[in-house]
Amino acid sequence: MEKKVALRLALVLMASYVAYATDPTQLQDFCVGINNPIDGVFVNGLFCKNPVQATPNDFLFKGLNIPGNTNNKLGSNVTLVSAANLPGLNTLGISLARIDYAPYGLIPPHTHPRGTEIFTVLEGTSTSGFVTSNLPNSKTSSSRLSSTQRRLRVFPLWPHSFSIQHWQDPRGHCKPEQPKPGSDHHC
Repeated sequence: MEKKVALRLALVLMASYVAYATDPTQLQDFCVGINNPIDGVFVNGLFCKNPVQATPNDFLFKGLNIPGNTNNKLGSNVTLVSAANLPGLNTLGISLARIDYAPYGLIPPHTHPRGTEIFTVLEGTSTSGFVTSNLPNSKTSSSRLSSTQRRLRVFPLWPHSFSIQHWQDPRGHCKPEQPKPGSDHHC
């Protein structure tokens, strides 16, 4: 009888241990990523610079205001800001991207397996959305955003997302700085 009670107690304790297994908060305020392991501590994929040696430039990215080159097959350019080019983002679980579109440019379907995306439009109009992954009942959630609406769109973890840029205004006239559809010259 005592063995059964001890076994049950052990099982309950093991189950409660699993229930409390979580992803803990980071142990340091920041971990500026470095590639040189001489003075670093290895955390989450990159070595951490000694916090005493961190500088303001480790937390500063310049160039997000510069439009990217959209002269390619997709008609878009993504300027990614991540720990690779902003070392202060290492271990913070966040990144940022600026997407520039040519007229009728697009971003192909893609996933974000470990991150949620927030999307807004600063100039023009864009149709964007995602497809849920609950087969066989997948659903599409899409919406049209414009710079005048001042709205955000959230893309949850995992679903396939897409974005198609439209540069025409609601009256169907192209913006003065954009080429007419099917032509190489401007309006």
